[in-house]
Amino acid sequence: MNGMKGHPDTTPRVAARRRREGGFSLVEVALALMVAAGGMVAVFQLFPASMRQGVSSRTDMKGALFASTVLETIAGNVRQIDDIQVWNDPQKWWEIARTGLDVPSWNERYTAAQFRDAAKNSDTGLGEFSAATTDVAIRYPASVDAFYKDAVLYFGREEPEVDTSDPIPPQYLIRLETIRRNAYGVGGSARMPNRYLVTLVSSPKAQPQIFVHEQVYSQEYYFVHRP
Repeated sequence: MNGMKGHPDTTPRVAARRRREGGFSLVEVALALMVAAGGMVAVFQLFPASMRQGVSSRTDMKGALFASTVLETIAGNVRQIDDIQVWNDPQKWWEIARTGLDVPSWNERYTAAQFRDAAKNSDTGLGEFSAATTDVAIRYPASVDAFYKDAVLYFGREEPEVDTSDPIPPQYLIRLETIRRNAYGVGGSARMPNRYLVTLVSSPKAQPQIFVHEQVYSQEYYFVHRP
């Protein structure tokens, strides 16, 4: 027994302990690399989503800023109307409402009937609007009697290219709806003032992109008499 003191202990328990103290096995290293690779892939997948979200947020912000500028400018202009006869004339109301709006094509005016006819009978659209946008335009909700042929008017533009230096969206469509108090007469003889609804949608992309997935902004305008 004394001769065995110099020999190493070769029991299975001791051998296993020595393997653990010596480092990781090849299998353990491979498993660790697989776990790490899976985590890195998951992290990298977040970057495109984050970038898309950032682009979408900037696009929404530009659309909201454009809509706010248009609607607030109109509000400031029509607050100056004290005469109910001027207020109840949609043409005069719009001429005053659009004062100071530095956007193209304000002088182009289309009725709802023109849009409906263009969407039904033409493949080329109407004026500055493509056939796709014309079709979208007539789907806007209307709350006015069809008797008033000019109760709904459209303004806007479509550009084939995006100009990054231009703060105005390459495409926009504005819908002006006149809601007359026809129970009390119409126009200048009305005893109750008209109400106007302005609806705006724009797109940061050039034609043929249309407005199906874009945010729609609306604001109503009421007459406020100033003695």
